[in-house]
Amino acid sequence: RLWVDEAERRDAEWDAAARVSPDQHWVAIAQTSGLVELLDVTNKALVATLRGHTNEVRSIFFTPDSRRVLTGSRQQLTYWGQSFPSDSWVRLWAVPSGRLLAETNLRSEVESLAMAPDGATFAVFLNDGPLEVRQTSDLSRLCELPTEAASPSFLAFSPDGQLLAASAGGKIQLWDLPAQSLRFVRRGHTKAVNWLTFAPDGRTLASAAADRTVKLWNVQTGQEMVTLPLA
Repeated sequence: RLWVDEAERRDAEWDAAARVSPDQHWVAIAQTSGLVELLDVTNKALVATLRGHTNEVRSIFFTPDSRRVLTGSRQQLTYWGQSFPSDSWVRLWAVPSGRLLAETNLRSEVESLAMAPDGATFAVFLNDGPLEVRQTSDLSRLCELPTEAASPSFLAFSPDGQLLAASAGGKIQLWDLPAQSLRFVRRGHTKAVNWLTFAPDGRTLASAAADRTVKLWNVQTGQEMVTLPLA
């Protein structure tokens, strides 16, 4: 939590979703109510409140130039006895003014969302729909990717933005974005995969799961390279 005294003064309940801008000048923090507060790190001041979501925002991504921020809510929620309706909107905001630049109603709850490293595109998986790649500037859909998963829980782009990985339960899927094709599906974990990340050279994918293991995968072949047990 940042500036706890100020948060308590406003009687705000902070949610876990938060993101620091690439230039480290701004922080966006979500509340359970659907509000997102944009804070100036240097001056420790609230500069804008992003309003419009009706449920907690679970996805926050700044563009590489730190001048825009993308937000997406996830699903219907009951928090401390208070119910929030499902929210199918993704919104793009100007930083630091908080002005709404673009919005789109995806007509389904957003399960997971990730922005490509160059900030030009983002991937979003819907609760009852496909995995989509969309353009950040106007949120328009560029393509739909084939998937075997009902509900991927985590998405990750490779450093060059050419590959997209997703987890669903213990399953890992990897797509080749230029070809819009599924490169491989692997089921190495026995419990849900809750984190994915690529090595800086993009040749290795790491996965961490609730089975208390970390696995490294060869991105080209899909071969499991090593399994590391967690203490």
